[in-house]
Amino acid sequence: MQGIIVGCDANQEWLLPWWWEHYSATNKYPVVFIDFGMTEQGIAYCKERGICLPLGKIPLTERPLRSQKKRALWEEHYSKALWHRRMIWFKKPFALLASPFPLSLWLDLDCQVQKSLEPLFSCLLLGGSIALCREAEKTQQIHLEKGFIRPHEVNYNCGVIAFRKEAPILHKWTEEITLRNHLYPFDQQALSKALRQDHTALVELPSIFNWSMSQGPNSHAYIQHFHGGILKSLLQRN
Repeated sequence: MQGIIVGCDANQEWLLPWWWEHYSATNKYPVVFIDFGMTEQGIAYCKERGICLPLGKIPLTERPLRSQKKRALWEEHYSKALWHRRMIWFKKPFALLASPFPLSLWLDLDCQVQKSLEPLFSCLLLGGSIALCREAEKTQQIHLEKGFIRPHEVNYNCGVIAFRKEAPILHKWTEEITLRNHLYPFDQQALSKALRQDHTALVELPSIFNWSMSQGPNSHAYIQHFHGGILKSLLQRN
């Protein structure tokens, strides 16, 4: 059985109707909504459309940064809002491990689904346990210049993730976040580090499966990723 996993807290509930409208127009896979702290109204909305599961207690504690220089660099790049958002997104791999499906697809709520997602499930049938797209080349270069990644390292975007249930790489990802979250601005840098230790787990996807809207719209993409702020401005204008 195959299915979709999404996570939501009270601050992201405004995205649910938009996400569902686009997803349900082209796909009928069952959806599991992971509750990262939704309101009763948000939980009710999700239960009408799929299964809503509480994440439950997880072994996650924010580890303090010892470097003020690193703190200032992160705030310059991501803004001070990262200190609230990062601990929520560090819960992502724990949500993936809660998936009831043998093959699952995680989607961020700011991802606009435009086509059937069947190819994303099929990409793991011939091997590999996790499939992702690289960050856009411009983003890679910025992360390299700011020291978020080292030369010859690759940063993968975690907005779209196809994965096998209980894949070992998921446990390595949670280990990085549990023990060393002070080293990473967000969840995806921790996953990229885990993948460098076990690259055989990875199937690298073409960018059309997680197209960054920072590059402009792409009608041929299976999924357009708006990155939150871009989408909010667009919806407010409409």
